[in-house]
Amino acid sequence: MSAESTSGVSGAEERWADGLGEETDFWRRWLAEKGGDWAFDYVWRTDPSSPLQPYLTDEIPSPGAVVRVLDVGSGPLTILGKTWGGRTVEITAVDPIADRYAELLAEAGVASLVPLVVGEAEKLSSLFPASRFDLVYAQNCLDHSHDPLRCIREMLAVVKPGCRVALVHAIDEGEAMQYAGLHQWNFREEDGRFVIWRDGLRVDVTDAVSAIADVRVESFPEHRYLSVVLTRHAPGSAPARWRRWMRRD
Repeated sequence: MSAESTSGVSGAEERWADGLGEETDFWRRWLAEKGGDWAFDYVWRTDPSSPLQPYLTDEIPSPGAVVRVLDVGSGPLTILGKTWGGRTVEITAVDPIADRYAELLAEAGVASLVPLVVGEAEKLSSLFPASRFDLVYAQNCLDHSHDPLRCIREMLAVVKPGCRVALVHAIDEGEAMQYAGLHQWNFREEDGRFVIWRDGLRVDVTDAVSAIADVRVESFPEHRYLSVVLTRHAPGSAPARWRRWMRRD
């Protein structure tokens, strides 16, 4: 059925809380093995000279000398590159179990290169000032949350007007993982629209946030991932659907 919210799903918050232990165990192994099969990822995340990824710099309009980026659901080490030629990149990482990750990093003898803040994506506006960041990013984490649409609204609240929220997630991860652990939601593209769903619930995010943001979604089924970019409306700007209407003959 269609809905306007992902809040209030029975047992969602309890399942999410139960799954956090599994997430901690994964990262403990990953740090101990220096990435294991993902050694390249470990090297990237621990390199202070790694460049901010071009697919993200392209989404930062009119960047200044200082660029503030928020990595939501970052894990113990942000995946974001730390440098951008001629600019200072200030990254803040936020994760609901950042305190556990700090302990894991200490055990592994690894230092975080960016501030690591304890906090849920559903509560970002209580952690950071409104319109603080030039870019807000989330990768493979919001489909693990207990209220993903609320997370997206909170991300839009802390990004600057005219700036963007960028999401990179697996397609239909809940189904693929049979709803085990944190994998409770599915993200997909339907006819150019961003949709969040699970059994008995479907939310058209493009429509749900249309009053505050325009949504661009690209699906790459051959690699089973989805890219979503939400641009927060600047003061006085018209939503994309209004602009399309006004251009009609």
